[in-house]
This record gives sequence, C-alpha cells and structure tokens, in this order.
Amino acid sequence: MLTQDQLQAALARVRLVVLDVDGVLTDAGIFLSGNEEFKRYNSRDEAGIKYLLRHGVGVAVITGRESASVARWCAGLGISEVHQRQLQKLPVFLEILERHGLTPDEVAEYVEDLRRQKLDAGRSETEVPAQEGGQGVDDRSGSTGP
Repeated sequence: MLTQDQLQAALARVRLVVLDVDGVLTDAGIFLSGNEEFKRYNSRDEAGIKYLLRHGVGVAVITGRESASVARWCAGLGISEVHQRQLQKLPVFLEILERHGLTPDEVAEYVEDLRRQKLDAGRSETEVPAQEGGQGVDDRSGSTGP
C-alpha cells in the first residue's frame, strides 16, 4: 500500500490517463435498439475527464467493442485518442506510450484485460507497476461510484 506522500508523488508524474469503456466509463449495461447501441455514461466521469484535460493531462480510450455512442461521447469531451474494436489492448497501449514519448510511470490506466495481457506477455506481477494495473483492486461496478 502506498503512503499518501508516495501516492501524491506518483500522481504528479501522470501525463496521460487511459481508460476502457464498458464497465469502467459505463455501468457495463448495453442497450440495443434496431441497429443502434446505447450506453449509460456518468456525468461525474465527464467532469473528471474535463478537469484532467483542462490541467494538461491527456485522456485516451481503448475498448474492445465499437459503438457510435463511444465516438460521440469522446468527441464531445475532446478525447481524440479513441481506439475501438481492440481485443488485444496491450499493443495499442504500448503504441500510445511510444507515440507520446511516455514511460509507464507517466500513465494511469484502467483498462479491462490489460493487466492480464501484460502478465501473459511475460511480465511478472512485480514488474507491472500500480498504474499499469499491478496493484489495487476496485470491486465497484463501473462508473457507479462507491
């Protein structure tokens, strides 16, 4: 467990936040009507993302599904780094880091399956830093808060 000072120091280094959609930015519910897909986003997440962007922290989205809802929601918030239909999220995550010239210590992420994909790629749990999903468990439902 990190101390308050360690946590503040780690957060001060963050330059990019990478998020998944289903179960992270939404409550994991997907509503289908005809050919349209609807998702329920939380306005508190929107406020947090706007705060990050206003303060110079980039935001990227990596999701396994494709939805016009995701594209529209991200565009409305000013998130241009949106990667849909990405079942293998680790290569996309690493490409984002490389393209932006970032180290894992400068990125906070909450992306479903990414930790497992990192471990499957041969990195031990101790080699996966907290901001890469190596420590900490959040058992709350996505985007519904405490």
